[in-house]
Amino acid sequence: MNKNDRKSVSDILRLATFILLLVLFFLIYIITLVNYQIVNVDKYIKLAENNNNTTQVVPAARGDIVDRNGKKLATSVLSLNLIIDREFPIAEPNDNKEAAALKDKEGNNILLKLISMMYEKGISWDDDFPISRTQPYEFLDDKKAEGNKLRSALFQQSYAKAEDTIYLLAQKYNIVGYDEQQTRDIASIRGQMLVKDFSYSGTFTLAVNISSDFAGQIMEMKHYLKGVEVSETATRHYLSGDVAPHIIGTVGAIYAEDAKEYISKGYAMDAVVGKSGIESVFEDQLKSQSGILTIERDKDGNVKNKYYEEGDEPKPGNTVRLSIDYEFQKNLQESLASFTQTHVGPAGSSKGAGLVVLDVSTGETLAIVNYPSYDINSYYSEYDQLTSSRLNPIKNRALVELYRPGSTFKTFMAASGMLSGIFQPTTYYKCVNPFPGTNMTCLQSHHRGPTNVYTALEYSCNNFFYNVAKNMGIDKIDEYAPYFGFATDSGLEVLNSDGRVTNPTYYEKHGIQYLVGYTYQTGIGQAEVYVTPLQMAISQMTIANKGTRYAAHVVKSIEKFDGSEIINKTEPQVLSELPKNSNAWKVTIDGMKLMADTRPVLAGKDIAAKSGSPQYTDSNLNLTNAAAVGIYPASKPEIAMGLMIEDGASAQDFFAQIVSIYNSLKQSRLN
Repeated sequence: MNKNDRKSVSDILRLATFILLLVLFFLIYIITLVNYQIVNVDKYIKLAENNNNTTQVVPAARGDIVDRNGKKLATSVLSLNLIIDREFPIAEPNDNKEAAALKDKEGNNILLKLISMMYEKGISWDDDFPISRTQPYEFLDDKKAEGNKLRSALFQQSYAKAEDTIYLLAQKYNIVGYDEQQTRDIASIRGQMLVKDFSYSGTFTLAVNISSDFAGQIMEMKHYLKGVEVSETATRHYLSGDVAPHIIGTVGAIYAEDAKEYISKGYAMDAVVGKSGIESVFEDQLKSQSGILTIERDKDGNVKNKYYEEGDEPKPGNTVRLSIDYEFQKNLQESLASFTQTHVGPAGSSKGAGLVVLDVSTGETLAIVNYPSYDINSYYSEYDQLTSSRLNPIKNRALVELYRPGSTFKTFMAASGMLSGIFQPTTYYKCVNPFPGTNMTCLQSHHRGPTNVYTALEYSCNNFFYNVAKNMGIDKIDEYAPYFGFATDSGLEVLNSDGRVTNPTYYEKHGIQYLVGYTYQTGIGQAEVYVTPLQMAISQMTIANKGTRYAAHVVKSIEKFDGSEIINKTEPQVLSELPKNSNAWKVTIDGMKLMADTRPVLAGKDIAAKSGSPQYTDSNLNLTNAAAVGIYPASKPEIAMGLMIEDGASAQDFFAQIVSIYNSLKQSRLN
């Protein structure tokens, strides 16, 4: 084969290869076309449609907080909110100048229509706009952060003037042809939408909790209000009002410094989270899981369908059931307020009070009372007034504030002194003034000379307990204190103080030489003994239980939102135990019962009680609080009580009202 023949064959092969590849290409094209248009036409139509699908986050209801009987204390209620969504005309980067202007103009007219309707109905919108409503325009002092965000979003310098910001917004969004007030109002909403990064993928809330009538009017005009929707969202509402606000707590927006942590847990930046109390401690249980709503749109952007994919439905939070009895708590709050206002000490007026009532058999808190109280629903709106009030209702006197217990501490000294073998019920100490080697004295009310523990508790003999403290020594006192709930963790779920009991190390840290007199003063609840009303009640629970100290708790159980399942139930937890076979327990209760019977309002009511008048210094004035601890019934204990009235008097007498309310409710629930 010559050279020309070989070249001819090569050309034919190349041509055949080319034709073969061309045929193969057309075959693949035809097969693909058949696959798209005939075999899997439905699948690809759906995929094409999904390109226009968007999703919307739908909040679910936060879990309820209820009392032990199921009465709602905090719940989420549906509110109607006015929102702007993807359908709202938005100028996009690829729009030409004319198209962008048309969309801006359409959007501005929609906003103006909304504003006019809201003015007419007297409805205000959520206005975070940081510029004054009238000229001369100025940035508002109380919205500096919002002002900085707006200027940053508009690429303005931090010193830009308010009128320049309004002008820049008007230029950016083609806000022209309106009067001055209309321009400012439209600019304010446009500015907030800009700062909150409103786009096709998100929504903008213009107003919350609108009336159903107004919502209906919006829906009727939907054709003229493109992108304007009425959505249902859950907002927090406290049915309990001013009942136990310190325990229930508050919710609020996520702080910037906490944002990273919450986002890592799947929270949205605009989520509402617990800030204090049960709302905060049980956030993981109360939080809900928002749903993801899929919105189908046609090629023109019109909504065709809305649905939840499987697993994307909103999931409400769990219910937290408290051990507190709402009726008991409410009645005690009202009664303690009246009692505190009328039982005042030498200062002439009381500053407040804290009370805790425990179930001795479980450690459950049946009531945690603070006087004065406040309404959680107005916590944020009235915060400045609350904190500046002379009585400061926000103070948690029952759980956090620390007080000297005074002579109520003698119940601990009596029990621990007998348990440690320092003295016996038959032991007598001489009550003589002054106590040997000191200038400390006893009032010697109804007693003097040889005194035993019964009389010492009945008439609050200081000298008897100076002797007990002297013989025990401060180390032994410190050793026993935690067994009674002092200077240790109470177990309570919400914030509370550990307090302290006199310790030489504490004095050394503060550069003070420790003197033996501090030990004596500790024996009567003075010196550096600081406790909470909760701890006072815990000490009585321990005495009532013959040395068993349960963890105090305020949560009975965690349940599914619909009550269909108990997720977790709080069982009684023993934190410490002392020997039960000692007669120290009965002797202490008997001595307290003798004390209670000296008070006409307590006599014959089977109450064991001990009062105290702890001293403190304020502005160089020597003042006294009124303290009291109690057990009821003394013969077969059910509840333990700890009460402190700041600058008050006769605190122990209030136990008569506690017992009366307790028995009344108990009887009514049996019938």
